[in-house]
Amino acid sequence: TNAGIARESGPGCWTLPIDMESTLRAMRNVADRQRMLAQCGTAISDDRLPHRITPISEIDQLRGRVLGHIENEMVGRVHLVLEGTDGVVHFIPHEATIESARARGELRPDHFVSFERRDRITIRDHGDANAYLRSESFASVPFPGELSGAGWRGWLGQYRSRLTGVERGR
Repeated sequence: TNAGIARESGPGCWTLPIDMESTLRAMRNVADRQRMLAQCGTAISDDRLPHRITPISEIDQLRGRVLGHIENEMVGRVHLVLEGTDGVVHFIPHEATIESARARGELRPDHFVSFERRDRITIRDHGDANAYLRSESFASVPFPGELSGAGWRGWLGQYRSRLTGVERGR
C-alpha cells in the first residue's frame, strides 16, 4: 500500500500486521507534529530532525532555539516547540514554569533558551538566537549530546560550528 502497512500475500490478498492500530496511531502522531511545526512560523533548521514529546519533568539539561508555541488539537494542550541543540525538536507541554516565563515576555520564537534542573527546573532566556551565537555570553561548555550527530543545517549547524570552534580554541 501507499503507507507501507499492508503486504500483498497473493493475488487480491493482503496481510495486515497484528500491531496495525499502534502503527496507524504513530503515523497520525507524526502527521500531527508536522502540522504543528508548520504552525510555528519559525523555520526549523533541518526537517530531518526527529521530534518527541518531552515533559519538563524529564529535563535535566536542555538548550535550544524556540520555534514557537502551538496547541495540540488532539489533547487541547499548548506546547513549547524547541529545536534542541541535541538535534531533536522537543514538544514541551506547558506548565507553570513555562507560563510564568511567557508572562515575563520570555520564550519568544527565535530566542535561545536553556533549561537546567538543580532542585527544580530553571529556564533562562538568552534573547535572540542569532545574536547569542555571536555574543560573549555564548556558553562554550557543551551539554551532554550536543556534539553528537553531524551535517546539521541552518541555525543548528551554525550553533554546532560555534561550539566546536570554541572547543578547538581552548
